[in-house]
Amino acid sequence: MCPDARAPSTTDAGLPELGGFMLPRVQRLLAAAPLPVLPPQSAPRSPLGAHALRLRPARAERAAADCESLAGWLQSCAWVEQLALRPPHVYLRPQASAAGEWVQAGMAERLRLLRSRLDTAAAPEDGRPGTRSLHQFRIETVATAWQRLCVALGRPALPPPAVEGLDVPQGTLRARAGGSVGLQDVFSALQALMRDWPGGAPGASLALRFFLLRWPRGQRVLLTDARLAESQRALALLCRDAGEPPSVVSGGAAARRRGELAATVDQLDAALQRALEQQDPCPLLRHVLQVAEALDDAHPVLAADDGMRQAAGQAIAAGLDLCGLADLPAPPCPHRSPQPPFAS
Repeated sequence: MCPDARAPSTTDAGLPELGGFMLPRVQRLLAAAPLPVLPPQSAPRSPLGAHALRLRPARAERAAADCESLAGWLQSCAWVEQLALRPPHVYLRPQASAAGEWVQAGMAERLRLLRSRLDTAAAPEDGRPGTRSLHQFRIETVATAWQRLCVALGRPALPPPAVEGLDVPQGTLRARAGGSVGLQDVFSALQALMRDWPGGAPGASLALRFFLLRWPRGQRVLLTDARLAESQRALALLCRDAGEPPSVVSGGAAARRRGELAATVDQLDAALQRALEQQDPCPLLRHVLQVAEALDDAHPVLAADDGMRQAAGQAIAAGLDLCGLADLPAPPCPHRSPQPPFAS
């Protein structure tokens, strides 16, 4: 394996601008403010909760007065839902429908940029065990996902990073394999776990790649029955058909769930940036699962044709494709786009 490459900068030539979908839109809207304002920032810890934005007037010597003036102007903006004044900052939560529109438009553009570059990326391994070891399978899995990320983000020449191995501690998996666990033994264990899945279950190779990419590449993985089973539960969330919402509810709680889904999808760029900086697809796959969980939570408040369903499905499908997991079997459902996002 090649040694770790220098962590690439997201400002390097050739990379799409990874700034999320909400912050650039809010920055353009702030151009109409009656006073100069610094670029907005995400505020995961704020008086308004985890999905708020933080604003700061540019004139530090007038912070208190300018914060009051800014808050007064923001109160008249239809795209603002909540405000909190904490000089020298003003915190805001965008209105859920406005945030949804921004994310839907931004997600469509991000897909266009990624789709235009991914055709030359390596295809995932077909999963035949052959003579490969578990460690070699992990190396190949991470290397494939890393190459796809680099190609899609305009850095195809970066070498694959170093990857730690796997340990199979004493347990039922090791006992069934007679003490020495190989790749075929793990495939058999995964096939047994997925035997009762409704509809088509993913192949064992795909399921193992999904399991391995959920762990940071520099961390040695303990491969146990319990961890494999937990991974299959997470995989099932991505593959299941949520069905039609029984009755779409509305009100404050519904707007909150919809806004949280939009904010979670909006973090796709941040996940891509972390993956580049850490030279590891793990942050991207973890974000995909967060989007799936947020979509599952918002399912009862979204109409079947709601654009946020499509945006969330696009984010999930894009993340899986970049990680080399685009072949996950799933019927048409709110969790997935009707067509693969990178289909030619």
